[in-house]
Amino acid sequence: MKWLLNILKLRVTSYLGQAGSLFKARRLEISVSGVIIAGMVFGSYFLFLTGAQFLHNQGEVGSLFLDRMFYVGWSLIFSLLILSNIITALTTLYRSKEVSFLLTMPVSYSDIFHIKFLENMAYSSWALLILGFPLTLAYSSIKSLSIGQMAIMLTLGLPPFLMIATGIGLGFLLIAIWLSQWIRLRTIFLTSVVVSIAVFWFYFKTGRTDLPILGDVANFRAVDRYLLNLAQPPFPLMPSYWFSELVHSLSEMKTGRLLFYWLLLATTANVVWIGIGALGRKLYFSTFQIMEWNSVNRKENGISSLGSLVNHLRWMPPPGRGIVIKDILQFVRTPQQWVQLLFFGFLIGLYLLNLTRIDVQVNSMIPFWRNMIYVFNFGFSGYILAALTVRFVFPLISMEGQAIWIIRTSPFSISRLFREKFWMSFVIFFPLAEIVALVSNYFLKQGVAVSVISTVFLLAMSISLISLSLGLGSVYAQFQETNPMKISSGAGGIITIVISLFFVAVMVASMVGVIYMREMPTMQNAMLGMLTGILLLNGLVIYFPLKWGHRALLRMEI
Repeated sequence: MKWLLNILKLRVTSYLGQAGSLFKARRLEISVSGVIIAGMVFGSYFLFLTGAQFLHNQGEVGSLFLDRMFYVGWSLIFSLLILSNIITALTTLYRSKEVSFLLTMPVSYSDIFHIKFLENMAYSSWALLILGFPLTLAYSSIKSLSIGQMAIMLTLGLPPFLMIATGIGLGFLLIAIWLSQWIRLRTIFLTSVVVSIAVFWFYFKTGRTDLPILGDVANFRAVDRYLLNLAQPPFPLMPSYWFSELVHSLSEMKTGRLLFYWLLLATTANVVWIGIGALGRKLYFSTFQIMEWNSVNRKENGISSLGSLVNHLRWMPPPGRGIVIKDILQFVRTPQQWVQLLFFGFLIGLYLLNLTRIDVQVNSMIPFWRNMIYVFNFGFSGYILAALTVRFVFPLISMEGQAIWIIRTSPFSISRLFREKFWMSFVIFFPLAEIVALVSNYFLKQGVAVSVISTVFLLAMSISLISLSLGLGSVYAQFQETNPMKISSGAGGIITIVISLFFVAVMVASMVGVIYMREMPTMQNAMLGMLTGILLLNGLVIYFPLKWGHRALLRMEI
């Protein structure tokens, strides 16, 4: 325990020193990122508060929806925390140079594991809490909680909640890596994603009541069943339910119920801390050795993989083929990359799974609700595309690493480097986003005209978002960093995702405007003007980031 406290003290001192020096070196970048994050928090708060006030004003039914939405929000955050901990732990527990150093010191594996547990919890939680804080503040404001009450509730309830999510994520990762002695790690993660989707499908199929909607008229018996189901406690064994009940009990001043749920959270967190500590003592060092062996084995297997890729891509010109092969092998050999892509697929699968439960005749709805469905469905596809491009395209230039000087001094132009990485990204991510759009359009029974319009808009948005991430990824390149997750989570990544989401919002609003004007003969000229403006906007988003990135790489000192 003494070693643990000493190392924690050194870590805190090191982080504070690094933060101070980093702020002096990148004061403008960090200040802009801070302003953007603060804007996201306040914007999310006012958005959640507006929605919560609307539901609260609808009476008892609105209160039921409000409570359920708060629970669903924290359930989503809890699930994302588990996924984030798994992805982050691959670096924190196994790819960190500090771990290799600590293993040579007279420190127990248990202490090292506990240090990395707390470090991983901090790394994987801060970004998601940007969503959780405004959600909780908005809900607490509607429930008339004071600032002091909210501070006490977050101080007491949030640490055990985060600890439970971190323990589940790290426990899954330890077992998965231990099993990778006999089963490939990619197979384990892929099987886990498929099984999780199957479990959710079975739950939705057998345990939930659908609400069939035909036009703007609902079946009253279905509505009655739905409201009765809404009043039932959802997943009472989930920590997200305990946390939401903690806030709900505090708002109604039910001291006994409040104490019960806090003790439930605290006790479970303590059990998870003890259990994951025991599992870490037993498996951590052996799984570290397994990961090191897998790393060596991947390099040996890479020779045959390289030959196979060369044969499949023989149609490409040699210089471009080399760049593509390098990026593919780098992706396969970086678990953080393909694990996160698998979990993106998991979230997409859940979204499409939920759409199968809705019986909606979109064309028979009134225009307002029809347009709202267009907004949410197309907006989801755009959000997925923006998240994928920032997460996977933004680090592409930085992942060239210190070897970027080879490209700079070779007869391989920066423009060609951009072209190769652009088309490789487009071939991968545009079909994925298009599949989501087409499948969701099918389940929502949207017309052919709307599907064609959304496809064209998605094509333009794909080209623009990939260009934006590729260009700004060059402007904010970090050639010293080898972890793609840290690259996309830096100041440049935050700026890029904010610009990307704003661009997606503009494109969604434009698509709704085009659909609305298409149905009105008097608005044809205005529709042509809007289409021209959209084309011009996409041209600017494509041209300027690539120009800035090209110029940044040319001016870079090697």
